[in-house]
Amino acid sequence: VLSVITVLLIAGISLIIVRLWRSTWMEKMSLAVISPIYEINTRTWGTRLDYSGRPRLRKFSEVPDTELSDLRAYGFRTIWLMGVWQISREACEVSKRYAEDFMGSTYAIADYKLNPELGTEKDLKNLVKKAHKAGLKVILDFIPNHMGIGSPWITKHPEYFIHKKLTREENLLPN
Repeated sequence: VLSVITVLLIAGISLIIVRLWRSTWMEKMSLAVISPIYEINTRTWGTRLDYSGRPRLRKFSEVPDTELSDLRAYGFRTIWLMGVWQISREACEVSKRYAEDFMGSTYAIADYKLNPELGTEKDLKNLVKKAHKAGLKVILDFIPNHMGIGSPWITKHPEYFIHKKLTREENLLPN
């Protein structure tokens, strides 16, 4: 009788431990699956025109705490700051052919350094701290195959890239 009670007791404790572990694990998994990520294009987020009519990017230090807490209140647990990297000057010049207020692709990256128009590394770290205080996680992306024309990587590390000699027809295409 004692051994049956011991087995039942051990089985019951094991079942409780498994249920606790599963509920914690399941809770974490469900949060990861159902928690939407709020993607923020930092080049348009809060951008406004300056006195001369040129777009001025909002700096990391200018993001109010209330905006972050509002995102958390809307159910987001993570923000993805897209476009924080410095883009190439040449990519900006090409973009102006299409529209004066077009600032270039966020993925025409010159180097994986913060865009100084958005602020400093310290400013970004402070924004991340504010986001964490609001209950938000922060994602920055690193996509090494996204490089802009004029990136120093192209000349310093040509082995990183696939090169192709243009055909006569391709050379005749408009820029």
